[in-house]
Amino acid sequence: MALILVFSGVFYKVGTSLYNPEKIVTKFEKSINSDDTEGVISLLSCSDSNLPMNKENIKTLSNYFKENPSYFNKVMNTLRTQSQEIALSKDKVFKETFKGNDQKSILNFKSNGKKLLFFNDYTLNLNPDFINISVKCKDAKIYLNGKEICESTKNDFKKEIGPLMPGKYKLTANYKGKYANLNDLKEIDTEKDKNEENKVSVDLLENAKYITISCSSGYEDALLFINGKNTGINISKASEFGPVDKNSRLYGLKRSNDKTYKSEEVTVADSDTAYLDFSYAEDAYYNVQEQLSCLIDNYTYAFAEAINYNDFSLVEPYIYPGSTLYKGQSKLVPTLSEKGIIETCINSKVLDYTCNDDKTEGTIKETEEYSITEKEDTKIRFITTSITINLILIWEPISLLM
Repeated sequence: MALILVFSGVFYKVGTSLYNPEKIVTKFEKSINSDDTEGVISLLSCSDSNLPMNKENIKTLSNYFKENPSYFNKVMNTLRTQSQEIALSKDKVFKETFKGNDQKSILNFKSNGKKLLFFNDYTLNLNPDFINISVKCKDAKIYLNGKEICESTKNDFKKEIGPLMPGKYKLTANYKGKYANLNDLKEIDTEKDKNEENKVSVDLLENAKYITISCSSGYEDALLFINGKNTGINISKASEFGPVDKNSRLYGLKRSNDKTYKSEEVTVADSDTAYLDFSYAEDAYYNVQEQLSCLIDNYTYAFAEAINYNDFSLVEPYIYPGSTLYKGQSKLVPTLSEKGIIETCINSKVLDYTCNDDKTEGTIKETEEYSITEKEDTKIRFITTSITINLILIWEPISLLM
C-alpha cells in the first residue's frame, strides 16, 4: 500500500511538472531564440485550420519576433501571466480556450483536455491575421510577397486576405490599361498597422481616378489627349473616363479649316471633373512650334516614366518605329530600370527647329533637365541634343526620328 502511495505521489509530481504551462512558455521562448522550428511547431495550434503550422509560416513568425524584440517580450509576458493564472486555478475546469485570453495577443493558452487522465494538457493557440484590401479599379492584379493572390473583378473591389501569420508583408497592385499604367506597393506590419477594431485595412491604387470631362462650347467634338496620347474619344463622350493616374495631363485638340486648336492642359489631381478651356485657342492656334514643344514635353515625361516602371510602351508612341532612336531607347529603358534608377523630368524646352523644303521632316534642337536617383544619390542632369522629326504626322503626336 505504501509503495502504491509513493508511486502515485511520484506519478503526480512528474505529470504536474511535465504538463506545467510555465514550462511551455519557457520551451517556446527557447525554441524561437534557437531557431528550433520543429520545437515551435510542437507547441503551437491555430484557431483557423486554413493556416498550417509549417516551416515557412513559423519562419515568418520567428523573423518578426527577432526584428521586434520588445514586442516578443510583451507576448512572452502575456503568456507568463496566463500560465500563472492557470497554476493558481488548479482544480477549476477550463473552457476550450483559456478564459483569461487577451484577444489582442497573437498567442494564448488553449486547453486540449486531459492527459494520462489527471493532467490538463495545453498548447499555445495562435490568432492569425487578416488584411482587408480595397482596390480602386477593376482588372488590377494583387500580389502578396511577389505571389499573385487575386485580381480585382470590379471597381472599388474588396477582399479579405488570410489567414496569415503575424509578420511583415509586401502587398502590390498592378494595373495596365488603355489610359494608365498604375502600380502601388504597401509594406504591411500586421501588428503595428492594426486599427482600433484590431484589423488591418489597406487601400490600393488610390491614384486611380475616374473623371467626367467637359470643355468650352463648340469644342465638344475635340479629341481627348492624355499625356500626349490620342485616346480617340471625343470630349463629349468622356464621362466617367478612366481609370487614369491622378498625375495625368489632359488636353483637347480640334482641327478646323486646316488649323489645329489646343485647349489649356490640366492635371487630373484629386478632382472628379476636368474642364478643358479653348478660350484662347482662336488667338493662338496650335502651330508647329507649339506642337513640337508639347511633343518634347510629353516625350521626356513618358521616357522618365518608362524607366521608372520598366515599360518601354509608355514612351513608344512618340518614337518613329525602327529609327535609331527607337532602337537605342528600347534597350536603354530596361538597362536603366534594372539598375534601380528613378528619373523625373523637371523641364524640357525646344531651342530651335528647322524644316526641309517639302515640310515632311525637320530637326529640333532641344534641352532636357532630369532629376536622376541611383542608390539614394540624386543628381540633376541637363541634356542638349538634336532630334530629327517626321512632320507628316502633325495631327497625331509627332513621331521622332534620329
